[in-house]
Amino acid sequence: MYKKSYYNLVVDADDSQMEFIFYNSVGGAFIVVPKEVFNLYNKFDFIKEEDFLSFDNEEKEVFDLLISNGYYVDYQKDEILNLKTLYWEKKYVQNTLDLTIMSTLDCNFKCVYCFERRKKVALSDNLIDKIVKYVESVIARYEKIHIDWYGGEPLMEFEKIKKLSKRLIDVATRNNVQYTASMTTNGYLLTSKIHSDLENIKIKSFQITVDGIAKVHDSLRPLSNGNGTFEVIINNIKYYLEKNFHVFLRINVTKYSINQVTELIDFLEQENMKKNLTILVKPVVSSEVNQVDDLIIGNMDFAKKIVDIYKYGLNKEFQFGFEGEILYPYFKFCVVDSASQLIIAPDATIYKCADEMTADEICGYLNEDGEIEYVNNVYSKWICKDPFVSEKCLRCKLLPLCMGGCQMKNIKNNKGNSCTEIVHNISELLKLHYKYNV
Repeated sequence: MYKKSYYNLVVDADDSQMEFIFYNSVGGAFIVVPKEVFNLYNKFDFIKEEDFLSFDNEEKEVFDLLISNGYYVDYQKDEILNLKTLYWEKKYVQNTLDLTIMSTLDCNFKCVYCFERRKKVALSDNLIDKIVKYVESVIARYEKIHIDWYGGEPLMEFEKIKKLSKRLIDVATRNNVQYTASMTTNGYLLTSKIHSDLENIKIKSFQITVDGIAKVHDSLRPLSNGNGTFEVIINNIKYYLEKNFHVFLRINVTKYSINQVTELIDFLEQENMKKNLTILVKPVVSSEVNQVDDLIIGNMDFAKKIVDIYKYGLNKEFQFGFEGEILYPYFKFCVVDSASQLIIAPDATIYKCADEMTADEICGYLNEDGEIEYVNNVYSKWICKDPFVSEKCLRCKLLPLCMGGCQMKNIKNNKGNSCTEIVHNISELLKLHYKYNV
């Protein structure tokens, strides 16, 4: 006997009551069915053996499809227990070592909402040795290693990045482990001169923030001396897009600037910047370092406006990142939820979350032998997030997508869950996927 999965969502595809989206948040299954199938589905909360015997061939095909895609599951299946298994496996059974390495805590920008404490501290040769020793000691556990270069502004210490990258690539090659790399950069120093060097150290994608058209962006993300940065960044992005590097263009929005994102999309279209570009739209957040509460957009307001932005951009054939969030459940909120992820700062301190790098959130230190010396219970606080202790989460059909939400927000707010905007706009996102076949 089968029962309907608790994690099914059914949405009228185009508000015509003629076609319906069937979505399952555990497996990411997404199909569109006619009204006749929708009506048949509504008749059966459970499918018994005698029901199968009474179905005609067409009805059998329908239910075979729904069962194979996870919309119906075995009657005895404990879906919460299954979800717990998937969550804890994804947390601890990892084939990829994810390291974020900060080449420096210094930066050439002075962003209005910056959450970091700027310091003139950079990767030293001694720390490079420690990092290599650490990777050598753990790499046998993994099939892949991914490095994301971060800062400050990482390109201010590009020579150190090159030096460490070559050594880590060598370690990966000797151990028959796949090596990949990316960089989170403001893009200002991403000139054509370093193109071949980036290729050589296997950096093929960037996350670069552009917060709007020139007047908006330059007001939020100026150079340290106050000068604008928009034109230089755009020219650099265009160069690397043409060279087939992938750019994740992040737009951090405030309650004011979110209404001007469409102007940036128009500009990107005029500049022919679609190929190899994925747009990510995220709300500005406050931090202990920089309280910018006056800029924060509310969750429900953001959820509504982001759908309008997606519609506008999809009409112009831009690619956005939201489809991956709903169609490919990772059973974690972000990489921070993984036990195989760490951030290594240039002073040898270890963190879990780049948005909360305060003294209270230091998980440990990398010692001379390349071993992590953990301090207090900070690492455990981050890694032991358990979304299944929250009644609210247990009741939510979207639990497989966010798994309790952002742990940074959970810790700061001293509560067990932090809902994302997707709880407010999942139906609209599913409709967008259907309409634009993203």
